[in-house]
Amino acid sequence: EEEGSEGGEGKRKIPKREPEDEARLEFEYLLLLNDAVYDMFSNLTEQMALLNMEADLRSQVIAQVVQDLNRAAAEEIRTLIKEDKVDEARKIDPNRYQNIVDVDEIFRKVMKEEVEVEKSLLQSIGTLDVNDPPRPPTGQ
Repeated sequence: EEEGSEGGEGKRKIPKREPEDEARLEFEYLLLLNDAVYDMFSNLTEQMALLNMEADLRSQVIAQVVQDLNRAAAEEIRTLIKEDKVDEARKIDPNRYQNIVDVDEIFRKVMKEEVEVEKSLLQSIGTLDVNDPPRPPTGQ
C-alpha cells in the first residue's frame, strides 16, 4: 500500500539514527547556536558603541550651544552695563536665549567682573583706597 492512503497505516517510518550521528548533529547545532548568539552580542556591542558615540556628540553640541548662548548673553549684559543701562540688563528676557541661559546668574557674574575691573582701574591710578567697598555702576 502507498503511504498516506486511507486504507493503510499511513505512518512514515523515521529512520533510526545512530547515537554518534545524533551526538554529532547536536554538537553542530550547538556550535551554530553559539555562533549566532556570539554574532548577536557582537552586533549589540557595536550598536551600543555607536549609540554612546552619538550621545557624546549630542552632549558636546549641547554644551557648545550653552556656552555660546552664555557668552552672547554676557556680552549683551556687559554692553548694556557699559551704556549705563543696568536695569535693562537686569531685565533681559530669558526667551531671547531659549530659556537655556540663567540670565540672572550671568548678570551677577558680569556685574561682579565689571566692578572688579573698575576697582582695579581706579586702584591703578591711585584714586581708591583698597579698603573701600566696590561701587556698582548706576543706570536707568
